[in-house]
Amino acid sequence: MRAAGNLAAKGWQSVGSRAGRDEPRFTGGAAGRDTHFMSRSKRTGSQTAGGAKESEGGSTASAVVSTPVEASAVEKSAPAAAPLATGTASTTSPGPSGAAAAPASRGLAGFIKWASTNTQFFSSVIIGGAGLIATSLYQCNQAKLAERQAASQQKIATEQAINNWRIERAKILAQNLQTLTARGGDNAEQRYGVLLSLSRGNILDPDLAVTYALELGKDNPDYMASVLSNIEQKDAHHYRRLAGAYLPSCTQRYGVSVHGMAICKDDQYAERSRAIAEVIADDAEGQLSEPIGRAGGPLVLLRDEREVHTSLLRMVGLYGEFVEELFERRQWPTLTRLFQESTGASLVGSLNLLMQSSDLANATDLEAAHQLFADRERWLVSYVLSPSCDPECRGRVLNIVLSHLGRGQDAFRRFLRSVLSRPRGESSVFIHRLHGRLSYCQIDPDEYAGLRDQVIVPIAADWVKKAVVQVQAAAAANVPSATGKGPAGATGAPGAPGKTGSGKPAALAGPPSAASSPSAQTPATSQKTEPLAGAVAPLIPALPSDPLQLHIDDLLGLLSLLPQPSEPSEEWKKLLADLAIATRGRQPTLFLARHGEEYKRRKAQAQTQPLVGPPSLHVAGKPAPSASLRKSKNFCALATQFEEDSEEEE
Repeated sequence: MRAAGNLAAKGWQSVGSRAGRDEPRFTGGAAGRDTHFMSRSKRTGSQTAGGAKESEGGSTASAVVSTPVEASAVEKSAPAAAPLATGTASTTSPGPSGAAAAPASRGLAGFIKWASTNTQFFSSVIIGGAGLIATSLYQCNQAKLAERQAASQQKIATEQAINNWRIERAKILAQNLQTLTARGGDNAEQRYGVLLSLSRGNILDPDLAVTYALELGKDNPDYMASVLSNIEQKDAHHYRRLAGAYLPSCTQRYGVSVHGMAICKDDQYAERSRAIAEVIADDAEGQLSEPIGRAGGPLVLLRDEREVHTSLLRMVGLYGEFVEELFERRQWPTLTRLFQESTGASLVGSLNLLMQSSDLANATDLEAAHQLFADRERWLVSYVLSPSCDPECRGRVLNIVLSHLGRGQDAFRRFLRSVLSRPRGESSVFIHRLHGRLSYCQIDPDEYAGLRDQVIVPIAADWVKKAVVQVQAAAAANVPSATGKGPAGATGAPGAPGKTGSGKPAALAGPPSAASSPSAQTPATSQKTEPLAGAVAPLIPALPSDPLQLHIDDLLGLLSLLPQPSEPSEEWKKLLADLAIATRGRQPTLFLARHGEEYKRRKAQAQTQPLVGPPSLHVAGKPAPSASLRKSKNFCALATQFEEDSEEEE
């Protein structure tokens, strides 16, 4: 206590310490404080350094000033003591590394204190980094601006060059327009030279080049093909234009052709169509190296199945040269790849392949050719009878087969037998379409005999045999009683399977009063016989309701449109003999009568129809045909089987 009193008298006051001890603190005046600290710094330098280390370790002393006066005195003495403390710390400083490590141990407050004491270093780093970033951004923006300016200048220069080229091209076209629009074969070479030069130099638009080339093809198809081959930009639109310019000939559409008929006016462009098909063939083969379903070029026209159905005849003619060329070079893998491309390609390729002759292959390729032909024939029959091919599609396929019946030979005849021998629900479309073609004589007359003897007669004979078995089974089920009278209602009328008065079954005896009625006479005499006054006209047997009988009548209707054989074969005779049994006596009387009527109708049409289209070129002694007759699709006037033939009339 005494010592404390002495310290208080000298200006010191006791404050709390870290270890619970009281440490003296000077609270006196400024003069005494300076003297005290000068002497104390010399005597206790090591203690001051030790206290600084303890202060850096995180131990803080809480000093409590007893009076406000003393606290203010401490605050005033702090600036004076700072130099001494700084000088003391400089003698014991561990170096720059120690100063840099101090902020890390004191947290955010220590970092702020460290930054405030090292402002020069901190400001230089921040200012330098900011300047570097600003410089980089400026240089980047300047580079982008220069790039945009260069692109803009390039675009302007390109547009200016294009405009200048358009002006020059327009001048060139204006100078050659008169040559390109000329018509006639006299200037075909000049037009070809100008058009080829403009196409190769990309001066002429591709669509315009195709237009001029197609016009040139009317005069010289070879020049047209050369120009079309030199057009570089060929897309789907280009090939669709070529397909639209392909015009099937009269032979391809109807199987016959007559020069001068209005319906055959497109035959004058047959050579141009052939040249277009050759251009398609040249561009198509290279596309088959692409994956299946992705072939480009002209094969894109065969990708849509419905589009192929709509223009099937045109597509078959357009790709005919291509398939024929592959067949002649025996490219069986390439043909198989074509069939795999799409359903439309398979349909068009199969029809074109079956028009070729497999017997033309050599001995080494004969087996492969026959196998390929057999596969295509089976596929075509299955596709036509499938739901994918609607009735309109089946009719178009049949038209192509009938028009090329001579080229298809046995393959197309087997196809006709396959589709016509189907039940009536499936074959009715083919029968009706064939009936229409035969009614207008739209089949090559040289193919009539083969169509009759190798297609229709065998099919009709098979159906007649089925009907005979059915009638005989029905007759056997109705056995007459011992009195010789048949069952009730067995009067021998058509359709009644009883017995007649002659003892023969009604199905085998023919219609009633067949020997006495006028209907038993020949068709020619029966039509000339006038009925007596008050007499009842002979009843025409009603049409049957049995689908089998209706199908037989449809086939006989086809036979009635074909000429009868001059030398009947055994199959023909057997067919006529079985008809009386199969139809319960309705046939062959109705068949022969219908054949005679059809013969007279066609002969009358042939007398009024001209052989050529213009009205001035008609047969002398006949009335001038009307415009509708000149545009008719009836070729019966050219059929040789309807000339005067007394033997056939009998």
